Amino acid sequence: MARGILGLIASLALAIQFTNGAQSDSNAFTEILSSLSSQLSTSCDTVGIVTQVLIREIEQRVKLQENVETRLAKLEEKVAKNEKVPLIAFSARVEPHIRGLTKQQKVAFSDVVTNLGNAYDPVTSEFRCPVSGLYHFEVTILSEPGERIETELMAAGVSAMKIYSGAVTYFGSGGNSVLLQLNKDDRVFVRLHLSTGSNIHRMWSTFGGHLVQQI
Repeated sequence: MARGILGLIASLALAIQFTNGAQSDSNAFTEILSSLSSQLSTSCDTVGIVTQVLIREIEQRVKLQENVETRLAKLEEKVAKNEKVPLIAFSARVEPHIRGLTKQQKVAFSDVVTNLGNAYDPVTSEFRCPVSGLYHFEVTILSEPGERIETELMAAGVSAMKIYSGAVTYFGSGGNSVLLQLNKDDRVFVRLHLSTGSNIHRMWSTFGGHLVQQI
């Protein structure tokens, strides 16, 4: 395009020269033509530089837009995942009274109140994690008068929490709760830890938990 403009200017200068027949005017116009050509060449270079800058700016904006869209997609994925958190919760209690417990014997919470997701087994008194995630558990134990009983919550083979229950004259109630990050198929249950007694009172002794967040 620039070459076409230069050719047009040159043709115009030649026509003027032949029309006027004046060498001095021709020389003057030639100088003007040379100046105009130089300016046009400089302008073309400037346009090229500006074009490159604009192209880089557009590329950066496109990359920025792609990054925003990628982050938005990941955020939507997380939100969708959170919305699909399964409903897992259970609550069970001792029924009837438990007599003659021995050290490390499992406490039987056979009376199921709630078992959403069916992850708690009242036969084994164990909760098996159906998914990996953050779980909350709570235990309450009511001991017989004059007895002291210490129980513990076992999770994935490790003692995760202890509960103390005891009183001198009356029934003694003790409770505790804990948040645990567990893997799928980890087992959770309550067992006797230490005691000067071996009896646990029914109904007031409970074991429950629920999934807080899937991981």
